[in-house]
Amino acid sequence: MPDAPENPLESAPAEQKAVRYRQRRLVLAMVLALVVGGGGGLWWWASHDSLNLPESACWSILDQNDLRSLAGAARGTYTVRYGEHRGDENSLQPGLQNQTCTVEEDHHVLSGVTVRPWGKLTYHDVYEANADPAAKRQSDLGPDIQGLWEEHSRMRLAFLCDNPAAKLTHLTYLEVMVWGDSELVDPELPSVRQARLNTALKTAKTAASTSGCVNPIHFPAQAPGVV
Repeated sequence: MPDAPENPLESAPAEQKAVRYRQRRLVLAMVLALVVGGGGGLWWWASHDSLNLPESACWSILDQNDLRSLAGAARGTYTVRYGEHRGDENSLQPGLQNQTCTVEEDHHVLSGVTVRPWGKLTYHDVYEANADPAAKRQSDLGPDIQGLWEEHSRMRLAFLCDNPAAKLTHLTYLEVMVWGDSELVDPELPSVRQARLNTALKTAKTAASTSGCVNPIHFPAQAPGVV
C-alpha cells in the first residue's frame, strides 16, 4: 500500500523554519563581510589620511616643523633616504662630492635636498650669462647669494665658498637645490615655496660651515617672504 502523501499543513512550519535559518545565515555573512571590509577600509583611510614624518631629516638639518611646511596637503608615511655617503647621514660631509637627501614614500619624493660643489664656469652659465630664461630670480638674498626658481618651483641657490680643498679642483662654489614631486605637493602654493626657500637657506648655512668657507658669506637673517 503506497505511503500517504505528506500533509502540507504539517510540512509548512518546517520549511518556514529552514527558510528563516538560511536568511539569518545570509544576513550574518553580509554583516561579517561589512565589518571586515569596513575595518580594512578604515585602516586604509587612517593610513592615507594622516601625515607621518620622520623626526628629523637631511643630515639632521630639518626637523618635523620644516618637513610639515614642505609637505603642504600631502598625506602618507615618509622615510629618509640618502644618495652618496651612505652611513654618514648624521651630518653633511666636507668634500667635493654631491650629497642628496630625499624624504619619500615608495620613491615618490615629498622633498629632496641636494648640496654640490661647482666651478666658476658652471656657476657663471647657470646664474649669470646663460641663466634659464624661464627661471625667476629670488631677490633680497643679499650680495653673496644667488637664487633661482625653476619649473615646478624647484629652488636653487649658490654662493662662493673658498677653501683649501676646493681651490685644488677649482670647485669654489656651492649650490643647494630643493624640490619635490608635484604629484604630492602643489608647488605653486606660496607656503610650499616659502618652505623650500627656508630649507635652501638653512641647508646653505650648514653647508658653508661644514665646508670651511674662508670667505665671508652674508646670509639673510631669515628668508624673505615669498608670494
